[in-house]
Amino acid sequence: MLPYVVDSFNGKNGTETYLWWCKLVNYSGDAGYTLLVLALCLGSIDRYHATSRNARLRQRSSMKVATISVTIITLISLLLAIPDLLYWYIDNSFGYPICIYDSTFYLIYSFQIYERHSSHKDYKFSVKQLDPGLNGTETYLWWCKLVNYSGDAGYTLLVLALCLGSIDRYHATSRNARLRQRSSMKVATISVTIITLISLLLAIPDLLYWYIDNSFGYPICIYDSTFYLIYSSYFLGVFLNMFASLLQPIIN
Repeated sequence: MLPYVVDSFNGKNGTETYLWWCKLVNYSGDAGYTLLVLALCLGSIDRYHATSRNARLRQRSSMKVATISVTIITLISLLLAIPDLLYWYIDNSFGYPICIYDSTFYLIYSFQIYERHSSHKDYKFSVKQLDPGLNGTETYLWWCKLVNYSGDAGYTLLVLALCLGSIDRYHATSRNARLRQRSSMKVATISVTIITLISLLLAIPDLLYWYIDNSFGYPICIYDSTFYLIYSSYFLGVFLNMFASLLQPIIN
C-alpha cells in the first residue's frame, strides 16, 4: 500500500518503471491479504479447540498442529497469488508506462478470490480493455458507488465479526462468572447491530469519492482523491488487519 500512497504525493510509481516491482507489489499484496484472512480464521478455530470441553479437540491445539497449519495456509496464499506474477505487466501503449493486467481470466479470478480495489486509477484501463460490457460500474453511477461501498462494508463487517466471535468464545469459556454472563443472545444481537452500523458508516467515503470519468474517451469507474486513497489503504486495509491480528494473541 505504501508505494501507492507515496505516488499520490510525488506522482512517481516504481511499478510504472520496473517490471519486477510491478509484479512483486501486486503479488505480495494479494498473498499477504489472503494469509491474513486465513490466519485470522485459523486463530479462531484454534481458540475453539483450546477451550473445548472435548479432550480430543483440545489435543488439536498444540504447537505442532499450529506450525503445520501456518505452513499450509502460507503455501496456499503464495500459490493463490501466482497469477499476479503471470498477468501483470508494464504497458506503454498509452504514451506512458502503466502497470496493468490484460486478461479476462485474471479479471474474473481476482474479483472472485480477492476484493480488488486498485490503488492506482490507471489499473482500471485493463477492465475496460477486456470487455466494454463486462463491468456495469462503467455505465451506471449508482452501481459504481454501490459495488465499492458494499465491498468495503462487507470486508469491514467480516473482520469485525471474526474478532467479535473470538471475544464471545473467550467469554463463553472463561472461568470468570461475570465474563460468562457477557456471552448471551442479547449481547450478541447488540454487538452485531453495532458492528454492522460501524461497517456501513466506515464505507460512506465510497459513496462520496467513486465516480464515472469520461475524460479517457470511455466511462471508467474510478476515484481521484488523495484523502480516499490514504483512508481506504491505511484504515480499511492496514488498520483493520493489524487490529484483527493483534487481537488474537491478546485473547489467547
